[in-house]
Amino acid sequence: MIATVKYIAALSGVSPATVRRLVDKGYVDANRNYCGWRVFVDPDKAVAKIKVLMSGRANKEFQEKTPDSIVCASESGV
Repeated sequence: MIATVKYIAALSGVSPATVRRLVDKGYVDANRNYCGWRVFVDPDKAVAKIKVLMSGRANKEFQEKTPDSIVCASESGV
């Protein structure tokens, strides 16, 4: 089943603009159909990815994988 932005937004609990933004930034995979619409070949995967991104768990997982030796400029006093 191929899903549209509006359908994915409704399932994810976010606005269609948020779905478009996440697709445009490369966080969620989508293709374009012959009319230029963004379409999702695997809607379940897209919805799951959006829910993770919007919950903040994606940021936590990134922080857990980041080595302690990397220090942000704000933390180093620069």
